[in-house]
Amino acid sequence: MEAASRGAREAGGEAVGVTCRAFAWRRPSPWLSLEIEEDDLFSRTARLFAISRGFVVLEGGAGTLAELAMLWAHARLEALPGPIVLLDPVWDRLSDELARAGRLERRCLAATRRAGGADEAVALALAPRAGPGVREDG
Repeated sequence: MEAASRGAREAGGEAVGVTCRAFAWRRPSPWLSLEIEEDDLFSRTARLFAISRGFVVLEGGAGTLAELAMLWAHARLEALPGPIVLLDPVWDRLSDELARAGRLERRCLAATRRAGGADEAVALALAPRAGPGVREDG
């Protein structure tokens, strides 16, 4: 996430980091323009959902997988503020396999996009889009 924060700041944007006290031993990125600290992972996830317009899923491990699964669960409820953008071939393959096995519903797939690079991922995440899995405001 440090590279994403740095890129945002160097491009003249803001970098907001939602951190968790449970990971107090980890230092937040020095590139953050604002840190929002939450008590636990559940509060952190809720805050991320509340302040986001779209979601870019980068490479990661079990925590990233858990957040992606939560995004898809919200897509099922049509409760996402914006699209889910996958920017890692691992998540592409996972979503393909889950869809083939009938484990990823139409609403989840409709809310999910794939990007080949960072610029495309940001554009897709911020693009206004209405449809199944994405909440329409206004």
